[in-house]
Amino acid sequence: MGFGRAFYICPSDDFFIDRRLLTLPFFLTYDGKLSFNSLNEIGNDYDSVKAFDVISDSFGPGESLPTKVVLKHDEKLDSKEYLSIIEEITQSIGRIVGIETVRSATQPTGTQIENFFVSNQAEQLNNGIGEGKDGLNQIGGGLTEATTELKKSEPELNLVSRIS
Repeated sequence: MGFGRAFYICPSDDFFIDRRLLTLPFFLTYDGKLSFNSLNEIGNDYDSVKAFDVISDSFGPGESLPTKVVLKHDEKLDSKEYLSIIEEITQSIGRIVGIETVRSATQPTGTQIENFFVSNQAEQLNNGIGEGKDGLNQIGGGLTEATTELKKSEPELNLVSRIS
């Protein structure tokens, strides 16, 4: 009985034995850890891996290969409501462990721009109004002083106007 005839007679048994023989090396070498880092799997023998390591050491992993999150919507996202949502998403992503910097429409430099927030704008407006009030009080004080000085020198002014 040849090999072909034996396979024909018991095909499922031979297939099971062949499959075990093929998968045995994988089971023996598997250490239980999953790796999603293809650079580690390739090894450091390639120039592209060495170049990536230089860039990663210089800029950090998030700077050399940043992740982008894109929001798509039928309406424009530049309104107050949508910018508020973008800020909430930015803050949520920033709270994830391992995230160093998040840049967005509301945080283009990776940090909050305080001048964008209404509370800060209201504070600046209040300070500006206070400074304006102080300036107006100073001008009022100067005008009062000028009026007082003009009243003191009124007799001299009348004398000059009589001479002319």
